[in-house]
Amino acid sequence: KIDAQDNVMAYPQSPGAITAIYVKAGQHVSRGQVLVQLDNSVLNQNIAQAETMVTLNRTLYQRKKNLWDQKIGTEVQFLQARTVMQGPLKQVAGLRQQADMFRITSPISGTVDQMDLKLGQVAQPGVTGIRVVNADVLKVKADVPESYAGSVNQGDNVQVVIPDANDSLMT
Repeated sequence: KIDAQDNVMAYPQSPGAITAIYVKAGQHVSRGQVLVQLDNSVLNQNIAQAETMVTLNRTLYQRKKNLWDQKIGTEVQFLQARTVMQGPLKQVAGLRQQADMFRITSPISGTVDQMDLKLGQVAQPGVTGIRVVNADVLKVKADVPESYAGSVNQGDNVQVVIPDANDSLMT
């Protein structure tokens, strides 16, 4: 039996309905490439709302900073403005990380071997995924009859016959 050394399933990290499929079986993919997008529209709305708050708070902070640089206002007002600005920035970063969990990405570079997902289907972590195989590094598994088991050792050169391909090789 010839099998790929790297043969993995790419699963979603969060459950969700599939909104876009970017690859098909037989297509070559790179490590980290987005294969499937799940519905994250609610998160995208939350990100847009948080970014609006970032813009507002950044403007307020800049105005407080300009006043503080001119020795107008208190240090407490300046520090509060800076703190209020940083909160939504961290919120946006956290929401973007959550949004990334609604994508299925390839853990390795290789070829999409199995793609059973369909648009609109609900994908579940650990249940629905895509098989990616790197056929550049192969391993051969062979059964050895008991009568030869004692005479074949690890590291020995053997002839591997592949009947389906009508081929053989020496290893």
